[in-house]
Amino acid sequence: MNKNASFRRKIIYVIILAVLLYPMFLLSQPASPGKDGQAGSPGGKLAQLRTQYGLDESELGDVDIIATSFRLFGLTPIADTILWNAANNYKMKKDWISLSATLKQLARLMPHYESVWRFQGWNLAYNVSTEFDDYRQRYHWVIEGLKFLENGVKMNKKSIRLTWDVAWHTSQKIGKSDERVQFRRLYKADDDLHGSRPVELRDCWLVGKEWYHKAEGIVESGVPLGKISEVLFYSNAPMNQMNYSDNLEKDGRFDEKVEREWKKAQDEWTAFGNREISTSRGLIIRLNDQEFFANQEEQLTKELEEIQPGLREELTQQKRLKLTPEQAAAYDKDWVDRNAEEINLANEAEEILRISNTELAERMAADRIEHGKDVAAKLDNAKEQSVWTDRYRDIVNFKYWRHRGAFEQLKDVIEARRLLYEGKKAFQQGDLTVSKRDYDQAFALIKKSKDLPQFAGLDDEDAFQLDFKAVMETYQKILEQRNETLGDDFILHDLWEKAGTL
Repeated sequence: MNKNASFRRKIIYVIILAVLLYPMFLLSQPASPGKDGQAGSPGGKLAQLRTQYGLDESELGDVDIIATSFRLFGLTPIADTILWNAANNYKMKKDWISLSATLKQLARLMPHYESVWRFQGWNLAYNVSTEFDDYRQRYHWVIEGLKFLENGVKMNKKSIRLTWDVAWHTSQKIGKSDERVQFRRLYKADDDLHGSRPVELRDCWLVGKEWYHKAEGIVESGVPLGKISEVLFYSNAPMNQMNYSDNLEKDGRFDEKVEREWKKAQDEWTAFGNREISTSRGLIIRLNDQEFFANQEEQLTKELEEIQPGLREELTQQKRLKLTPEQAAAYDKDWVDRNAEEINLANEAEEILRISNTELAERMAADRIEHGKDVAAKLDNAKEQSVWTDRYRDIVNFKYWRHRGAFEQLKDVIEARRLLYEGKKAFQQGDLTVSKRDYDQAFALIKKSKDLPQFAGLDDEDAFQLDFKAVMETYQKILEQRNETLGDDFILHDLWEKAGTL
């Protein structure tokens, strides 16, 4: 009897267990790919939710079975500590082969911890590479760092930062390091790295631009930028095109391709300027709109003052009566002659005398207040847009690159660049006659071109002045060896004066 009761209980338990497991089975069914052109199964509800919100590990990137097993059995912290210690020891011993292998194991253990990939990719490209004297060995470790980061992207397909890091390392480490001439040559010839990529597209600046666009694509797919600055993030790709165009000329290219690439650089920079950018203020701005809002601010200021002429001066006089004698005296004093106490008093006076646009409108005659408030609101908005747009322009040196992209594609400017290139080469070869002739001809073309609209304001930019100063330093060496001096009649004396004051 007892045996039968025990058996019945077991049967009941099995039935209850089956009933409970069945809905779990339905919920946890994995998604499966289709075969022979047929649609696959979306899986159970949990699989569908993981796919919808990108929570499945396969959505993040490749799945590592060994690493998953370590995490399953709770061994990750132990293995992590062991591998980090081993990596540090190998670095101290300069055992780069063992270090590389250890870093790979560490990344497999923590495949979705992007800081591992970012730090170690940078470590290989920037730290380890500098330990070698031969530039070819340095290049090898730079590429190892790049490959490490690219593997990180494969494991984390939605990581904006890792994708951006590949772009940055490719562009900056290959294109701007002390060994950039050798690195760029090795990079272009690296068939193992580039595979089927055409040789003409293997420039580090172009490949970096590809990766920047990939990062932009991740954002467009819905992944938020987070704390990454929008204006810097979206400036990278067009900036790479600028650097590519510039480096073509540094490589000795001065043909129609250079003109086309500078035109492309200007077009991409213009497109960047038309992009809507979020600011820390909460405003949405477009960098190309600064002139529009500055002009609007000027016009609205004039319109507001004309609604009731003389009102601002009248209100200022009324407020001036509220100043203490000390504040009034400090305010009237030239700012260069104020001492520390007077500076504070003058600031207090300015605050008392300040009349906002809204306040001005509210103090107008009754039949003018509504119109005044409307103009004041538009004026405040225009001023805010102008100020913040200008502030964000400064972050990426927007005006300089906009002007330079337009100026550098001019045929006379490209020819001037060619003459400067050939003139410097002649100087290095000791031919002072040819070098001076080439420089003088280049200066004549620049003189001719700087009167064009494309040049407007370019000479006020520090970057241009530094570039021109470098040109003039070589020219002065040429003159010095010819026992000549730079006279006041120098054809570009105005540019030299600006550059010389840096």
